[in-house]
Amino acid sequence: MGKTATTKTKEPKELSEQQSLWQDFRKRRTEELKKADPDQDGRERQRQIADEWKKSPDNPKHE
Repeated sequence: MGKTATTKTKEPKELSEQQSLWQDFRKRRTEELKKADPDQDGRERQRQIADEWKKSPDNPKHE
């Protein structure tokens, strides 16, 4: 018998809540950044938002 990897699976509701938090954060920050700098490249804006999310207290994975 081969070894199988064990991974911690998340409950669908928990995963859905985390995705919803990210989506709300991304939408809010996109609107704010567009107003502050309408000429900013969309890809750069999304990178900036992702970096902010990693440090945000709204992120459940933030320590």
